[in-house]
Amino acid sequence: QGLMRIERQLAKSGPFILGEFSQIDVMMMAHFHRMEDVALGDIFTSKHLPNLNAYWARLKQRPSYKAAVLDWHEDNWRAAVAQIWDGRPSTELPALEKALAQEVSVRL
Repeated sequence: QGLMRIERQLAKSGPFILGEFSQIDVMMMAHFHRMEDVALGDIFTSKHLPNLNAYWARLKQRPSYKAAVLDWHEDNWRAAVAQIWDGRPSTELPALEKALAQEVSVRL
């Protein structure tokens, strides 16, 4: 439900949650980054979340994302995360995708 709420809000306000970049967007950077760390980042490419996908791409391009998040990782951080997951998505991703599809069908 939360991802769909963000999707709908971005459809109304775009390009950021409140229209202009704000503290909420900074918070979302950290949450979305962690979703990628636990191999749930593929959800951002869902056909049901086009605004959220574009939003996350915009957030990752911000210098503040690099300074506040990426610069704090050791050089091998992403490689270590990829090794842990062996290049596969989280086993929880199908459940998240199913919940998202159900949320979409309820809204139609």
